[in-house]
Amino acid sequence: EYGLLAPSLSFWLQMAAILVLQSILCNALAAVVYYGIIQRRGTSTAYLIGYGFVIPFVVAMPFYFIQALDLRNTCFMVA
Repeated sequence: EYGLLAPSLSFWLQMAAILVLQSILCNALAAVVYYGIIQRRGTSTAYLIGYGFVIPFVVAMPFYFIQALDLRNTCFMVA
């Protein structure tokens, strides 16, 4: 016998929450990059913001989200 399984509601809710959270963080990071780096191009402040905040934030946040949201599905980890 074959059957059809209903889609998991928790999977789709978690995916929607991650999408909203990622969109908010990307917009906030884009504002920091625009106002902190692009408008101050070539200054030491721009380099300090870029190399001191933006790059470490972008590298560390996925690992923080994996732990904080207790992600176990591989499609969430690579998204």
